[in-house]
Amino acid sequence: GGETTDPYNTGLNVAGGNYEVRGNVLRNFYKQGSGVGEGVAIILSASSSGGVCERNFCENDTEADGTIGIFAGSGGAHQVTGNVITGFKDAIQGGGTPGSPMTARLNTIRLRAPLEGSTGINAFYGLVEQNLLVGYETPLSGAAALAGQGNAIYP
Repeated sequence: GGETTDPYNTGLNVAGGNYEVRGNVLRNFYKQGSGVGEGVAIILSASSSGGVCERNFCENDTEADGTIGIFAGSGGAHQVTGNVITGFKDAIQGGGTPGSPMTARLNTIRLRAPLEGSTGINAFYGLVEQNLLVGYETPLSGAAALAGQGNAIYP
């Protein structure tokens, strides 16, 4: 775990299987140019799979385009659980593949003000359940997210 209050462009970039990303405080990550991965607090890269990303606090003071709280769209079998994500245009981008699904459970995700084009959780394969989403134009996107159970959504 650690804490930063400096405006870097990328927080943690995780590679490798069976990873554990727990209890970090990540603040103020913004897109600063055209680089891939800029404006992302936690990236679970294509080579990462079979791990947990839980109980992290990701916050942006300013809500801005091009920001992602947790990117878990590559690799697979990600367990994204119990995170608090606030101020990111796209809170959790996941997807995985049919053989390597993502689980997004018990996350608290919010925007302080509506942001056009914002998405709370985007997931195509896996399980999306019991998350709290506040202030997103599209709270849930993708087949897994739309099929999820017990998600609480507020405007």
